[in-house]
Amino acid sequence: MRDLTQLRKLMQLNSLSCLVVVPGPNMSYLTGSKFHLSERPVVFIVEMDKATFILPELESAKISKFGLDSITYNDKEGPEGAFRKFSNSKTFSEVGIESRTIRHLELDLLQRTGIASNFVDSIDIFAQLRMYKSNDELSFMRTAVEIAEKSLENVLDNIRRYL
Repeated sequence: MRDLTQLRKLMQLNSLSCLVVVPGPNMSYLTGSKFHLSERPVVFIVEMDKATFILPELESAKISKFGLDSITYNDKEGPEGAFRKFSNSKTFSEVGIESRTIRHLELDLLQRTGIASNFVDSIDIFAQLRMYKSNDELSFMRTAVEIAEKSLENVLDNIRRYL
């Protein structure tokens, strides 16, 4: 699970108090969890002070290690109750969404349960977020470059021997 501090700074710069992330590359980037789009919606809702997953009970083990808030639902209840439970104490004027990934299913649930009525395309926030690298990421990148350089040197040496 990534530190969400930088994401929240970008949210604040874009006047967003809430950002909804659906399964796909951005959710994997933020959480390290692999979910797929299915008939059972999964959303990761990032607020300025907390983050909450809304997901099917059968998927809850994937996030247990994070210690995040979660609201689950089963097939009998369906997802609407979980979305309503999240919205009981909050309503957001504008909610950031991934316009290229989110489906009508999630948008409808967010709207119908009162979480938001106005959605803002926030795909650029993720592009900006990926520009920032932690010290660990920079170290991994340096190591990868060193490995690639050594491999290229070995290949070039082998090519020279046969020329």
